[in-house]
Amino acid sequence: MTSEADDAWAYIIDNNEETWKRRKEGDTRNAQFFKNLANELQKYDYKSFTDADLKRRIFKLTKIGYQALSEDKLNQLIDVITRINTNYNNVNVCQFQNETNCNIKVVVTLNSEWKMMAKSRDPEELKHYWVQWHDAAGKPVRKDFEKYVTLRQEAAQLNSE
Repeated sequence: MTSEADDAWAYIIDNNEETWKRRKEGDTRNAQFFKNLANELQKYDYKSFTDADLKRRIFKLTKIGYQALSEDKLNQLIDVITRINTNYNNVNVCQFQNETNCNIKVVVTLNSEWKMMAKSRDPEELKHYWVQWHDAAGKPVRKDFEKYVTLRQEAAQLNSE
């Protein structure tokens, strides 16, 4: 079994069906772990503890974030995040001053071959790549982002109870 971080990193650097499945499984395992942990910690009257640091830590762990969602909504959230990340990791842009070459893949990882933004000092070139990347990475997932915000707001409300 790998950690959620390993699964997430594998998905980021090699975005395919297998790494997506492993990431989703890792996210689900992680959510269940923290939900179970929060339920166990809520059994204790930690507010009466004298150790302020311990009280703070337990309080933080009982606020489980998006894991407070029902299983169905948690899966919706994970799917939305996955679609947003998939789009982000598969963006292509057109080459600066060569709009016929639109196969420049923008994968933002440590191994990325796409280094125009880091190397260029030409403001027009930087603007070109930024606008193209922004349009390609943001607009297609607008509805998913709206769903993401709605689900995160619901999780926040569930955590405030």
